[in-house]
Amino acid sequence: MTSAPEASGNDAAVEPVHVGQLVVAVDGSDRAAVAVHVAQQLARPLNASITVLAVASSRQDRSALEQHVDEMAAEVQGKTLVIDGGNVAAALLDAVSELPDHVLCMGSHGRGRSASVVGSVTAEVTAQIPEPLVVAGPNVPAEHTVAGRLVACADGSARSESVLPTAASWAVALGMGLSVVTVAEPIPEPMTPGAPYRRNHGPQVAAEPYIGELVDRWKGRGTDVDGDVVYDPVSVAGGLADFLSSRPAALVAVATRARSGVARLVLGSHAANIVRAVNAPVLLVPEPS
Repeated sequence: MTSAPEASGNDAAVEPVHVGQLVVAVDGSDRAAVAVHVAQQLARPLNASITVLAVASSRQDRSALEQHVDEMAAEVQGKTLVIDGGNVAAALLDAVSELPDHVLCMGSHGRGRSASVVGSVTAEVTAQIPEPLVVAGPNVPAEHTVAGRLVACADGSARSESVLPTAASWAVALGMGLSVVTVAEPIPEPMTPGAPYRRNHGPQVAAEPYIGELVDRWKGRGTDVDGDVVYDPVSVAGGLADFLSSRPAALVAVATRARSGVARLVLGSHAANIVRAVNAPVLLVPEPS
């Protein structure tokens, strides 16, 4: 996949992302089937091929897995790839690293004892993969339609805003508008003018001017851009899920941070909870190193 370039000025056009193939990791689950459907929806506007990929562990019947992969690939007129591997995440990462111009798509049940655990394979892949990937969480409908707008999430931090170049490039490539959304804890204005808001989540400045500045920054780049402020007293994921229930999105873009060691199994809490809560696939974009 060709990386999305940083725009150099307010009038700099955004280059559409180039995706040669969407690689869908399947394991026989219903969530994997949803990921295949999402990949099929994305492949059309991106003019990309589809490869259905599975990792056969020593405990699996390889012939049954190959039959399943063949059936899934036939539904989307895609290619197939079945590999052996003891560590599924490591095997997936090794396999896709050899494929040119790819984007990995995965499904996730979003289960785990911690709210920030999305599923060990998905989370470990997300923590280590150097490029964006698409994850279909537990609330993505089986027949999700990739239509409408691409929603990019920002919270006032540079890390969250690093998603915007990639989100804009995907919006241009998919032929859809871009909506920049922040979810903010509703609190009173600071008594001292110019003082930070000290929210538990959301920008530490007035939310409407903040989103207005981001919208102005990204207007005129090749796609229609708008913005929204969602106020939720409890969580980013809950506020975003409520917002998307009345304004469905084609795709939600969120920045992630790579981790190491045991923490490789854990995404940032906002990103993981968003995957679990929203009714649209999530484009997880690693923060630039």
